[in-house]
Parts: sequence; structure tokens; C-alpha cells
Amino acid sequence: NVLIKVIERPLPEPEVNEKIILMNEELAVDCGFYPIHLKGENEIFCFMNGKPIRKNYFNEYIDSSLEKNTFAVFSPDSKFCGLIKMENNKLNYSFVNN
Repeated sequence: NVLIKVIERPLPEPEVNEKIILMNEELAVDCGFYPIHLKGENEIFCFMNGKPIRKNYFNEYIDSSLEKNTFAVFSPDSKFCGLIKMENNKLNYSFVNN
């Protein structure tokens, strides 16, 4: 049996939600993130539904020298999708903008 503990957290302030909606490539760079773009609908579906992240999901080449860097993920039409981080040459989710 697995025991799951639910941690209650306050909902984000409306201002935080507004800022997330306003995220664009320029702001991502200002925040220290590398902007990258998902290739198409299939990649968007996989990303938004928590599938393992593959480097070939993106138009940009993701070099292993970018270890410990955070990437701002955008759709092909520049809609902000979330943040990912490279650790141990593997891409991991940090945040998904559902």
C-alpha cells in the first residue's frame, strides 16, 4: 500500500497568474531562461501531459553543456508552455502552464 500525503498550499495570487500569461521570449531571457520551441501539436500534447521530455521535441538544439540551466518552453506560435531544467544530461519538468 502507498500512502499519499496531500500538502495544502495557498492558491497563487492573481498577479502571479497574470505574469505567467505575459511570459514571452524577451521576458524569459531577462529572467535568465533559454527560450526553446516545441515543434508541433504532438510535442505540445506530450509536454502538456507530462510525458518524458525528449530533446527532439524542440526546434532548437539542446547541448549537454547547458547542464543546470532552465529553459522556457514555448509553442510554435510563442505561447508559454512551461519551464524545464537539464540535470545529469536529462530534461526535467519544473513547471507546466496548464
